[in-house]
Amino acid sequence: MKWIVKAPPKIEKMLRDIPPKVAKLYDMFLNDLERDGPFPKGWQIGFLAGKWDGYLKAKLKRNYRVIYRYESNIITVFIEKIADRKDIY
Repeated sequence: MKWIVKAPPKIEKMLRDIPPKVAKLYDMFLNDLERDGPFPKGWQIGFLAGKWDGYLKAKLKRNYRVIYRYESNIITVFIEKIADRKDIY
């Protein structure tokens, strides 16, 4: 079953602010999300707490993260943010 991945327009601006290699990893991550759902194999995924309670984070490279959430009843993943880890939380 293929998952739907949605990202707000602000993600495009965030992608312009990150290195091209990280942007390519992000594209690979999106493809894996569509295929495997919110816990794709081969990625370091973790749950967040506090302000981001209910969200997950994926490690793209040593210092870059994607924050997202999912709703299994509608088979959809919502991307919230992509940035350097020092700026993302």
